[in-house]
Amino acid sequence: MSLGLALSGAGVSACGDAPDVQLSPSATNSSGSLPVPIPVGPVIAQRAVAEPNPLGLAAPALDVTAGATVFTVPERMLASAKLGTALALHAASVTGRDGENLVIDGRDGPDYKVHPAYVLPLVPGKHPKFEAPVIAEWGGALRHGVVRKYVKDKVVIRFTDTDDNGDRTLSFDRVMAQTDGFRAGNYAVHRSGPDYDHVLLVSALGDPKDAAGRTWLCLGYAGASSVVPESELVAVPVSYTPKEGTRVWAEHLGRMREGVVKAVDRPGLLTIKFERAGRPLVKGWGFVMPPVRP
Repeated sequence: MSLGLALSGAGVSACGDAPDVQLSPSATNSSGSLPVPIPVGPVIAQRAVAEPNPLGLAAPALDVTAGATVFTVPERMLASAKLGTALALHAASVTGRDGENLVIDGRDGPDYKVHPAYVLPLVPGKHPKFEAPVIAEWGGALRHGVVRKYVKDKVVIRFTDTDDNGDRTLSFDRVMAQTDGFRAGNYAVHRSGPDYDHVLLVSALGDPKDAAGRTWLCLGYAGASSVVPESELVAVPVSYTPKEGTRVWAEHLGRMREGVVKAVDRPGLLTIKFERAGRPLVKGWGFVMPPVRP
């Protein structure tokens, strides 16, 4: 028998009921010419359990019960999270509590624990008004949009934070209305030196009655995480429809830049021509605001 046939035979055996094997160059059969398969026990992978609060954040006031839908950080991201690293919010279900932590349904894997600071609840309420700004769950992600119309017991949403501006029909339990101000799920601008960074507000940390001392967990461009004092933030209007020709600030590559409104596509979308260069871009509510001066 040739060596090629021997290796082929070993491969077939490994796919059947025989134990996994490895070939040792030093082991030979009785003729002294061919490697002899040596049995190897199964390898058991150990699951790395993520720290629920890797950034050491203060616990916000959060009233969430089992069965609630939330947007939170996946366990694999928590396992490697550091301040400044990218985080993303995915839709998930709460299965219970473990002390101050929430227990999150792992879907295809085991449940895992998350500190409330990394959780943004989806709280459906009364039906949002026509052409009102909303936060919605779509494709397992957090989306911002605007109400276009109602179809029986569902609502049609136009997304304003993606390149896909098509209408989507959602059930009311996947949608919650937005209101202006410093609220989880809204956008804000962080005054960082000469620049103004566009960030998503995830959770308010500290005493909710102490606005002066409150900080926010924020996600910036490409999901970069930061903890920012509220005093350094400016809230972006959840809805803003200026006239054509109006000078505005609009988000571009994570920062607010000056531009001019070239066209308005109601509700929720604006075409902006930036001052310095580039072709006009379509921006949605939450990404456009009146200019802010230092």
